Amino acid sequence: MIERLLYFKIQKRLFKGKAITLFGPRQAGKSTLIESLLKNNDHLYLNGDEADVREMLYNTTSARLKAIAGSMEKRKLVFHQHS
Repeated sequence: MIERLLYFKIQKRLFKGKAITLFGPRQAGKSTLIESLLKNNDHLYLNGDEADVREMLYNTTSARLKAIAGSMEKRKLVFHQHS
């Protein structure tokens, strides 16, 4: 992987209680960058390109979101990918 300045900028901002949004053109390395950041952290990965994940998150209730988050007891990161 090409070392990217964004890697270190994002890494510095992890666990600060904020959401981090990464966007850009297709095939720019966004997923590769995020995967490298997540590989040493316990995380929940939700791929919005998968129909079951889209269905789970579409028109959801707060109770359902709490149930999803409840499956994260020890995880501190949630990664949601959607194209």
